[in-house]
Amino acid sequence: MKKELYTEHGGISMTSAQYLSNLGQEKAKEYREKFKSPVLYDTSVCLIGTKEDSPMSLGLNDNDLKELEEVIGKITAMDSFTAYVREAIKDKETTLEELDYMSLDDYLKCTGREPLKDLPNFNDWLEETGRKLAEVTLECPQRPAEEEKDIKVLLKKLPLKEYQEYLELDTKAAVLGKMCHSDHAPLVVARQSYLEILTTPKIMEGSGRDACIYTRTPSVTKENLEGVFERLQAAYREAEKELNKIRFQLREAETLRAKTEMAEHMKALDAWKKETETVNDINSGLRTEYQEFQKEYR
Repeated sequence: MKKELYTEHGGISMTSAQYLSNLGQEKAKEYREKFKSPVLYDTSVCLIGTKEDSPMSLGLNDNDLKELEEVIGKITAMDSFTAYVREAIKDKETTLEELDYMSLDDYLKCTGREPLKDLPNFNDWLEETGRKLAEVTLECPQRPAEEEKDIKVLLKKLPLKEYQEYLELDTKAAVLGKMCHSDHAPLVVARQSYLEILTTPKIMEGSGRDACIYTRTPSVTKENLEGVFERLQAAYREAEKELNKIRFQLREAETLRAKTEMAEHMKALDAWKKETETVNDINSGLRTEYQEFQKEYR
């Protein structure tokens, strides 16, 4: 039926793929929760008038920050596998649905066998002359497919390996974007809070005897934070750049394909029309000749 888009060597069953996908997503969810709302400073509190601070909460440390980059890679791998499985399942279901409406001839073509041939139609022989009507040898060319605009359809025309790489790249960009690109991304928010506590490490809440002083101390070095932040943003920009490049190339190739096939179609159509006109002229001449023969015979 369709080309083997998702597997080259038989693959695994849909049930097994779904099970592995669910397993990966459970682990990815665990990783996401850990870095869902990262805090990059420790907080301690004391009542006004006292001197001793009591620890209140701990932020991520430099090791956690280093782990964040590794975790993003793991989440990317798990999400890309899930995307791959979902696309495979969707295409399998679509293929099975299409089989219900496939003609026998189309099915035989897909399986590499010759389609059933109609019984041959013979041209009438002209009486007394033993000649037959001329036939058009060229087939009327079929209009080529219109230019495909849906990038999802174009992507599935990629070779298996390239399609897998695209899905992984797309997932990587999505994971990085959610973590460090938008104004509401967890790492962006955490970094902004971190920079704020550098200038305002102490804040007071409440009044009178109930007033509390909160002291916030960086739990990671600014150098490490900025290094991780810049690397993740650079990785995001690079992934987006590569994705845009792939999409652009696919659309350019599809536009060229559509123009080329249409030009070839028009050329073939012109040749078919010319041959058809020639055949019609020949057959018209034969009919006229036969009519003259009938007149003479009578």
